[in-house]
Amino acid sequence: MEIQREKSKQASIGKKTVWLAVSFALLIALISACLLYGSFKRKEPFLSIPIFFSQTGIPYVEVIIEENKYPFEIDLGGDFYFSISKDILANLKNKKPSGLRKSFDIKGNAYDSPVNAIKLIEISKIKINNAPFVEEQLEFILDGSVLDPPLNEKGKTDRLQIRGRVGNRFFKGIDCWLIDFSNSTFVAIRNMDDEKKYPRFSSYKFTEATLEQTWPLIIISIETELGVKKFALDTGASRSILRTPAEFSDAAHKIYTTDYFKIGEHDFGSVPLYLFDMSPCFMCDGLLGRDFFRNHAVYLDFKKNVALISF
Repeated sequence: MEIQREKSKQASIGKKTVWLAVSFALLIALISACLLYGSFKRKEPFLSIPIFFSQTGIPYVEVIIEENKYPFEIDLGGDFYFSISKDILANLKNKKPSGLRKSFDIKGNAYDSPVNAIKLIEISKIKINNAPFVEEQLEFILDGSVLDPPLNEKGKTDRLQIRGRVGNRFFKGIDCWLIDFSNSTFVAIRNMDDEKKYPRFSSYKFTEATLEQTWPLIIISIETELGVKKFALDTGASRSILRTPAEFSDAAHKIYTTDYFKIGEHDFGSVPLYLFDMSPCFMCDGLLGRDFFRNHAVYLDFKKNVALISF
């Protein structure tokens, strides 16, 4: 997971340039979202996309760019459409530079990354034109996104086999999604009311939580014995994290197991959380990572700002 913000190539020359850069970025985002939704809207009521898992459990989908297929991690915590490895980006023919992007990792490290618009990509039956891609930073992949302990050789090898990431802006381009790690799929859904008629919906029990789309995160509030905490949904985090509370200042990098973890009307009880001194850039109290998603299917309804979480 990382927090990112955009800046123009000439942001230092004055407010007008910054305003134009932001306006251009918003226009690109709007156009991309419309193209994404349009390509899906002409199809069936839902589209299932298979999820694969690397040796160390990284969830990824297959993305086709210029007739080549690449594994891209599913990263709900990333505030971008897509990121891509530098070596792949360098060899692409149909790309267009579109500025720079500043990002911050959970440790507070900053990165400046080129952004390119890529003419066409495909994820399953979804086709997206002129999608914005952030050039991936190796330092982030091998260190900035890693907590404790450092990656071993197996972890590094596995991590480097992932050639990019699909960020949360991709997901926000379609109203509703089902993310279901246990069945190795995520599903783009056109209408949540229609989805409730299908057997896969009735096969789960769900609790409902309000989605707080606090830029750039997707957040839900959770009641705990430590008070109400705001957690960002983050499939890019291998484990769930809690910002180290003041009363546990000497317990950073240890596991805290909750007695009470209530989402909506359901108490999930004992949930292990890794205590970490998260950067102040992250406007939340913690992250719900892949360990949580492995055990719970999650519907995201961006139209109604609701999350449905199975139990």
